[in-house]
Amino acid sequence: MKRFVLFLVLCSFLLLNTGCGNQSIVGKWKSYDTKDSYYYIFHLNHTCSYEMKNARLDCTYDDDGEILTILYKGNTNKSVYTYHFEKNTLIIQDESHKNHIFIKVEKN
Repeated sequence: MKRFVLFLVLCSFLLLNTGCGNQSIVGKWKSYDTKDSYYYIFHLNHTCSYEMKNARLDCTYDDDGEILTILYKGNTNKSVYTYHFEKNTLIIQDESHKNHIFIKVEKN
């Protein structure tokens, strides 16, 4: 009986700690808060792209679950953002503390 209770406690702990971490930045995210759509696409290999109507910027990224650091191709300065998830949306706060809302459109 003690083993069963220990098993339930361990399973509960694992579910609580992994349930909130199910969301990943990896995938294609469409802007929600602007008239003209733009996209961020994050790949597992830490490459990414920023796509607008007639332009695309390739980039690389690092994230720690709260801080997103992006280095755009051709640039030497890294852009640092905070981010979090709210339900099915990704909220990226830029360096001027403005929130940008994205909806996942496909996985990568």
